[in-house]
Amino acid sequence: MEVPVIRDFREIPEGVDTGLLLECEFGMAKWAVYTTAVEYGVFDRLSSPSTAEELAERAGFHPTVTKHLLDALVGLGLLVKEGGRYRNSSLAERVLARYGFVFSSAKRHPFWGRLGRMLVEGKIEPLGGEGEPPFGDFELQRHYALRALAGEFQATLKLMEAEGIFSMIRRFIDVGGGHGIYAIGFMKTHPGLKGAILDRPEVLPIARRFVEAYGLEEKIELIAGDIFRDRVPGSYELAFISNIGLPYVPPDAIEAAFGELHRVLEPSGVLVVKEIAPHRDWAESFYQLAHQLLALVQSGDPEWLASMPTADDFMGIMRRVGFPRTKFLGWIGRWETVVMGWKTGEEDLRRTTKET
Repeated sequence: MEVPVIRDFREIPEGVDTGLLLECEFGMAKWAVYTTAVEYGVFDRLSSPSTAEELAERAGFHPTVTKHLLDALVGLGLLVKEGGRYRNSSLAERVLARYGFVFSSAKRHPFWGRLGRMLVEGKIEPLGGEGEPPFGDFELQRHYALRALAGEFQATLKLMEAEGIFSMIRRFIDVGGGHGIYAIGFMKTHPGLKGAILDRPEVLPIARRFVEAYGLEEKIELIAGDIFRDRVPGSYELAFISNIGLPYVPPDAIEAAFGELHRVLEPSGVLVVKEIAPHRDWAESFYQLAHQLLALVQSGDPEWLASMPTADDFMGIMRRVGFPRTKFLGWIGRWETVVMGWKTGEEDLRRTTKET
């Protein structure tokens, strides 16, 4: 397979419908969440508002799995969430709480049947067999790159340009850059920049193939390292993170990583994070939560995803490690969110601007 090479990094390919792709990818998750809720009597118990903890206690469910399931049902429009309490939507109350309306059973499905088991049993055995290819697999990284080029990169670039980020920087680092498309796209749309890609040693040969395909060997440095274990060399005005799995990482590890990036940023530097995480609440988007439910069902361990951070949580961590100003930049479809932190406070930034 070849590296996908395009001319215009601002243009979304004609005819691309990422909404359809998400529906194809997570359509069965919708069925599984819906049928599991009916089969285990969730709607029968939510004619009156209840917290996830209250429902779990009454029904004998695992509290973490209960919360994930209820948030997913909110994302589907079958439940309403207000002030941390869940209740049936009008459809669920009029139909599902009375009649069930299930034509096939999730309980008998070899994969999704595990969601119901975890709801009542808690931790179960992990699912065996082969998972996703390792991150050092070229075909996997090529898939991620094509997905980025199908609209995710273009939308991210637009949000960042709206904040004037590229007018303030000369050098950036793409943390966990993988295939390197984001670093390459930043360079192609803003040719005066110099960049670096930080990733694990087994991934860098793939990044090198992409960088060479775009003729940017002299402008993009490749750095072997892991942001969760290693010190980052160099100095930058922008640190960019895109989909490195932060929802699966303990909060203290995220804080340490953000602190390390704060260290290598210039005084006027910025940190931008794009992740599969909602703005404030995991009930905001079904597709984001479905992505995590797949990992939950695979692992069999509810506590593995007990406290998944939101975009607001990322901004809170940024402020704790020394980014005094943060901002929610926006959504990428209903799939990802982008947030930003400034190393310099607003008053300091005005003063620096006047001096220069």
